[in-house]
Amino acid sequence: MVVVSRSTAELQATTRRLLLLLAGGGTLVTLVGAGLAWLLVERTLRPVRAIAAAARSIGDRDLHRRVDVPTPADELRELRATFNQMLGRLERSFEGMRRFTADASHELRSPLTVIRTAVDVALARPRAPADYQKVLQSVQVEVDHMGRVLEQLLLLAQADAGSLRPLLREIDVADLVEELAARWRGAAEAKRVEVVAEIPDVGTVQADPDLLRRALDNLVENAVRHSPALAQVTVSARRGDGAWLFEIADQGAGIPEDLREEVFRRFVRADSVRTRRGGGAGLGLALGAAIANAHHGELTLARRPGPGAVFQLRLPAPERPQQAAQGERPPPP
Repeated sequence: MVVVSRSTAELQATTRRLLLLLAGGGTLVTLVGAGLAWLLVERTLRPVRAIAAAARSIGDRDLHRRVDVPTPADELRELRATFNQMLGRLERSFEGMRRFTADASHELRSPLTVIRTAVDVALARPRAPADYQKVLQSVQVEVDHMGRVLEQLLLLAQADAGSLRPLLREIDVADLVEELAARWRGAAEAKRVEVVAEIPDVGTVQADPDLLRRALDNLVENAVRHSPALAQVTVSARRGDGAWLFEIADQGAGIPEDLREEVFRRFVRADSVRTRRGGGAGLGLALGAAIANAHHGELTLARRPGPGAVFQLRLPAPERPQQAAQGERPPPP
């Protein structure tokens, strides 16, 4: 028997070196990979952190600022653009709220000032009963104006909150137009203005009678107020394209081109004068637009070749199901 042996020390040493090499190489690769991943994430999230820091630093008085962070042409740039668009919407909303608060304060402060002045003058010394009656009449006019403004503001607040829900009733359009024209003929004659009604033959509309009457009254009141003497205000209604179109046309000075879109904002007057010499508060058209929207319609300012303004109130008028043919028996119950 021949026994041959060889030392395994060299093999074991090679194995240990290989294990150490694998362990060291794996650890090195892991560390390098972790470092590269950290650098990549750091570089990727740097614009996100900058956008977050800008968002934390922007308050209600800094909405004019925009996020101006260099970003690659990927989703981060879209995120920055979306955030800036959101800031723009918030800026317009806050500016509208500030303007609305200032205008409402002015509109309510003016009659209070008139009432306070009239009462102070009346109490300064004893006066005749007729003088006190005049003071009370002037106070009543201002109180009525404040009541109208507050009522309109309440309806607009309900519209903003989405709680202005019309109670739909079937209204005869011909009777509505005739009643509307008759109701304003007295006030129009006092200004030597003629109110003409173009009454449709037949037709009904589904609407809230009180809200629709209020919207149309505001339009006719504006038309009469801005019409010169011997002018004509036309009230008409016609049906077409699945909708009722109520049209109020006057022959006044019209709406300036730069105010055609702004005229439906609250407290906006065509003459841009903050006085109530014309009698309005600048809420009628805004309220009319809100009432139209609540009925899933719209209030627009139409263009016309001649002078004056034409406001169109469009309300949906779903087609009625066709009636049974003449002589055809109804189906059995």
